[in-house]
Amino acid sequence: MFMKETINKMFISSILSSAVLLVIGLLLFIRPESTLSLISYTIGGILVIIGTNSLINYYRGKEYVSRFELFYGVLGVLGGFVLILNPKAIVSLIPFIIGVWIVISSLSKLKYSINVSSKKTKAGIISLVITILTLVLGVILIFNPFSGAVFITKMIGLFLFVYAILDIVQSSIIKKDVNAIIIVEEEPKKSRKKKKIIDAE
Repeated sequence: MFMKETINKMFISSILSSAVLLVIGLLLFIRPESTLSLISYTIGGILVIIGTNSLINYYRGKEYVSRFELFYGVLGVLGGFVLILNPKAIVSLIPFIIGVWIVISSLSKLKYSINVSSKKTKAGIISLVITILTLVLGVILIFNPFSGAVFITKMIGLFLFVYAILDIVQSSIIKKDVNAIIIVEEEPKKSRKKKKIIDAE
């Protein structure tokens, strides 16, 4: 039961995040410059607010607050203004951040995909292939072999769009085959329990 609830929660979370990434991917591909600027301004604004808050906290309680808070505040404000004044500065960071996120997301689903594919069903094999594909997409983004701000942004958008579609398909497959996953997961536990009963007798 716990396994089923976990997979259901993962399914909902995955669908929601993929839907958001689908929209962001389309915007980055269709309108790379304006979308990139919007993302940069948003992140920059958040950093300035967080940094300013840290500086206020530091000056309000120097005796109790670590100097790290001062460093954190200054870094946040400076980083925020860099992104606001120079939106293209974020181009080099976005592929790495998104790539790491995709790799982690893909690895988290790898176990489920292997379990489903072990049943040798068509859906299971497709799920495993999708996991490998999304993993490759993530690795490519981390190493970022592209050049040119607009081109990079378009490629990020395309990769996000493809990833979102693949993730939705894979999540649907895992959701559909949830019972198969539970059976595979619980078989070793049942075998161990049966062995213990036999040994006890």
